[in-house]
Amino acid sequence: MVECTTLYFPPCNTKQDCPALYTTLLLICITVCDAVIKLVAELLIIELEIARANTSKEVESRTIP
Repeated sequence: MVECTTLYFPPCNTKQDCPALYTTLLLICITVCDAVIKLVAELLIIELEIARANTSKEVESRTIP
């Protein structure tokens, strides 16, 4: 998480430099990273459901003569 703030704000990446800004940036970073993780997870779940639906269709078409 610290790397995240360091990437965007190199001059102010430690608590000693500016604690208020550092804390704010860290909170923003955590929120953004959390949102990205949730989005990726949602997309993966959707992909899995699509794949499962396609697989079940294939199985049905094979079993029904």
